[in-house]
Amino acid sequence: MAASGGHWTKASTFVRSSFSDELDASERRRRAQEQEMAAAAKAHGARYRVDISEYGATTYRRYVITTKDGRRRSFTNPDEAQQFIKDLGALQPKGERWQPGIPIKWV
Repeated sequence: MAASGGHWTKASTFVRSSFSDELDASERRRRAQEQEMAAAAKAHGARYRVDISEYGATTYRRYVITTKDGRRRSFTNPDEAQQFIKDLGALQPKGERWQPGIPIKWV
């Protein structure tokens, strides 16, 4: 036990507060990444939004990108969503599907 302000508290209080600081930092990094993706999508004329749903105690995030011609893609993985936004400039004509990691070829 450690003395804190004249009262005895559990030693785990410090561990818990540093863990919450780490969670806050990861939340800030995730939000900054989402803002970067939104700006990049807007630069390509697309719309970007994050749908948040909760089931029980678990929170799920879905990244939804709508291109300027009306096509909509949604991702649960933020890295795939970011890759899709990077590839928006060379997106295939309507009817073809985008797949991560496969270079786009024009015939």
